Amino acid sequence: LRGVWSAAQCAAARDRLDQLRDDHLVSQGKPAGSQIGFSTGHLYNKGAVFEGVYQAARVLRLVRHFLGTDATIMSLGDMGITGTIMAPQPPRPRHWGDESGLHNDGGATGAYQGVGSPADERQRITSHVLYMQAIWCLSEFSKEHGGTVYVPGSHLVSAMPVPPAPVPGQTNVVGQPGDVFLYTTALWHASGINTSPQPRYAILSGWTRPWLARLNKPPPKPAVFARALAKDSNAEAIFGKMMPGPGSTEESIAEAAAAHLLLQLNSDVGKAKALLDLVFSKL
Repeated sequence: LRGVWSAAQCAAARDRLDQLRDDHLVSQGKPAGSQIGFSTGHLYNKGAVFEGVYQAARVLRLVRHFLGTDATIMSLGDMGITGTIMAPQPPRPRHWGDESGLHNDGGATGAYQGVGSPADERQRITSHVLYMQAIWCLSEFSKEHGGTVYVPGSHLVSAMPVPPAPVPGQTNVVGQPGDVFLYTTALWHASGINTSPQPRYAILSGWTRPWLARLNKPPPKPAVFARALAKDSNAEAIFGKMMPGPGSTEESIAEAAAAHLLLQLNSDVGKAKALLDLVFSKL
């Protein structure tokens, strides 16, 4: 999908990822601004700019076409929506067959995990889309810039496991800032290698069917959920099992209560926000 985000949105997201990286570096006693590979999850709680990832109508329309109107955010590694900075690096040998090589995602759902059960007879599910991934290009994507490697049409191959590379027809995602590469995770794909002199920025947002989703933590902050609800009446489905439950502290219990209020009062978001402010004023 071309031009889903504007240049200004991409710049704001890059700036925020740089800030999050620098905060991480400083916390480790290292100088800010160092060019390192960096990733951070649960972006919905780390900056309003990232909330546009699950509010983009063009992306949501396709996700819901394949996964249903109750499609929910899910990402491998339980990191929700993830931001990545791929630092420049020299070419290195590719260890195909490990996690850095061609693979299909499926650990989150089990649909493509390993070679499945003996009864699967090394066949995976290709008749239905179970899980999708959206890669948001925040900077240029190309072979030189470490664009994701993928094999067109491989999502229709039912045989497991994924063969070792190189596979005929494999190519790299090519895109400009603001483009989104949306694919079923049955597609054979791999991380590229950034041999350019500039870092490569991206956001990864996974989507799945609610009955396949696992619980992600932390849940969206109540204010984040309130803004999502104001944009989309299906916000409860978007966050799915990430919705908070009762915790062991006053704050987490208040957050759970506030989220419940928002769900119950979704016809009056303004009133729900006022009640939310009242709950937190009591802490």
